[in-house]
Amino acid sequence: MSMVVLGSAVVDMPLAYDHMPVDGETARVTKSDMTVGGKGVNQAIQLARLGEDVTLITVLGEDPLGQWMKDRLSDAHLTLRIITGSKNTAYAVPIQLPDRHFIFHVPGVNEEVSVSDLQALAYDWLSVDTLILQGELPWDVSLWAASQVVSAGGRVVLNPAPADNLPPALLNLATFLTPNESEFAMMTQAPENAWDDAAAALFAQNPRLEACLVTLGARGLWLFQRQQPRLEFPALPVDVVDPTGAGDSVTAVWTWAVFRQNLSYEAACMLALKAGSLVVSRLGAGPALPTKDEVLSGWVTP
Repeated sequence: MSMVVLGSAVVDMPLAYDHMPVDGETARVTKSDMTVGGKGVNQAIQLARLGEDVTLITVLGEDPLGQWMKDRLSDAHLTLRIITGSKNTAYAVPIQLPDRHFIFHVPGVNEEVSVSDLQALAYDWLSVDTLILQGELPWDVSLWAASQVVSAGGRVVLNPAPADNLPPALLNLATFLTPNESEFAMMTQAPENAWDDAAAALFAQNPRLEACLVTLGARGLWLFQRQQPRLEFPALPVDVVDPTGAGDSVTAVWTWAVFRQNLSYEAACMLALKAGSLVVSRLGAGPALPTKDEVLSGWVTP
């Protein structure tokens, strides 16, 4: 059986400034880079760095950025299945300021991939035991793949990022959810003080759903489970350099810890938070993802 990530590839060009530029200012960056990214790529690379035999199914354009991405992914110890589109390869410019962080994102070819493109791969979905999905490819593509995996008895880990227009049919196929706080609020239309009830409603509406892991940035994460009280896990103290990719690392490490290391959901949360703390202390997405030795260094299963 295999673990598959179906998701986006995005060339990240992170920039760091030591202040918020004013209107008309030409601001000198303090740090810059060009790295592999995209939620699909990040999660697949994180799994590979943990030693997992993982397949990444993604989409690239026939342009210099697409070739650049393909060259770097060829060294990432992944099994690659690439769909080629006519638009430019997606890219993003994460901006890190002393007191805030935001991203300019050009989705490019990720917007045009279709179910027929996925079907043309003739991939053996029946062999997939775990499928990890995000929200940066069209929802109908993710829904089709999830339905194939679930019909064969596999599980779906859904990272609904972004969560706009998430189809209920896809949510109904998910075994695990890993939204951040804004995505969970969008999914449930509930304020934070009503999240316990909102989570209970999610479980009631989606019988396959076993757990929902909500990442809260500097506050850590909350774990919701069916008919159990919410569990809160504080973040580890760390100097934040660039939070890009931290949520992807948390999703991948948690999934690996539960299904390949047989850890409890609670222990997996703590290990995932450790991985996330390593990511935010480094610049860039792909290069910041920790190795298995880094994640497990000093780890004692609780």
